[in-house]
Amino acid sequence: MKKIIFSTIIALLTASSFAQNLSARILRSGCFDCFQDGLKMNDSTPIYCEASACLSYQKQIFIASDKAIPGKSSLFSFKLSDFKSFKMKYVQDTLIQTGAKFEDMALSSNKEFVFLTTSFDRVDINSNKLDNYNMLLYWKNQEGSPINILERTENKGKLSSLNLRKKILDALKSIYPNSPTEYFKIEGICILPDQRLLLGIRELGKDYANFQYKVLILESTYLVERDEIRINSKFKKALEFTPKINEEVDKYLGLSGLVYDSQNQQIYLLTSFEKNEGDLSGAFLWNISLTDYEKQGVFQPVKNEMGQIIEFADKAEGLCMLKKNTLFVICDADRYLGVEKIEDPIKDFQRKPNQATYYVLKINK
Repeated sequence: MKKIIFSTIIALLTASSFAQNLSARILRSGCFDCFQDGLKMNDSTPIYCEASACLSYQKQIFIASDKAIPGKSSLFSFKLSDFKSFKMKYVQDTLIQTGAKFEDMALSSNKEFVFLTTSFDRVDINSNKLDNYNMLLYWKNQEGSPINILERTENKGKLSSLNLRKKILDALKSIYPNSPTEYFKIEGICILPDQRLLLGIRELGKDYANFQYKVLILESTYLVERDEIRINSKFKKALEFTPKINEEVDKYLGLSGLVYDSQNQQIYLLTSFEKNEGDLSGAFLWNISLTDYEKQGVFQPVKNEMGQIIEFADKAEGLCMLKKNTLFVICDADRYLGVEKIEDPIKDFQRKPNQATYYVLKINK
């Protein structure tokens, strides 16, 4: 018994120390084609790749788009071994085709289930036409497993997670009783041990035109019964902080991605910003140990080996673990295509409408 307790203490101290001494370096960055070049709408306007989520499992990297890709799918993947040609495979499923504005993906800590969430940032109380913006999908981590809806709700023949939206809204009203919470936007999801579900809120306010950027994490738990998942507890505020980088971007920073590193017991978080119609954008990586998170500690910005805070040139929106101490980051600059000429591969980027920008980072102790 003493040996077990001692080992647990050592593990917790190691995880906390790992977070305090953490730095990272960018191993590689670049672009890949989400679909073929030149794809256009019926009115001849270009179709843009707006990659907003990623997840590595089954020896593949899955990418989700927050905009529909006509004739393709909002969820696609390439093999981990294929970092040259990036040959895409598109997931054909009715619920994937139905969902609108996918924002983040997660793998359960036991690697049994995959989760994919939309933004939940709009709803029409008088009809079901916006219900598909409110969907949290999940499926077993097995080839060919059926895709299901968490908190399945049927509204005039349309399926969604509207019941889940109500639970989130109830929590926000309880947390901020004197502030408007009718409008919120989810851009992060991750799963901690003991089936704890974390949702990251990026925007909160009265409506789409009147909100504040947030770094807010809500937490609940879920149960699994016969491969069906249901929420098991009320959502609560797990952690909130105001990121401080510099005065030029601080007020525009909001949460844009979450991932749990089960091997090192760390949580990584992305914050991103955009100004001037997206012509000025960027993102920062943060981290906290699971131990410090549970004590409501503060996320710390990840720095490079020179002690400088890492800043992504593009608007990073999704991240996932590729392997131990290696992160994959995907970017969504909406319709901004970057600079005309790349002078610094870290600070500059350039892409075509059909492409997404990515980074691979090595985490150092």
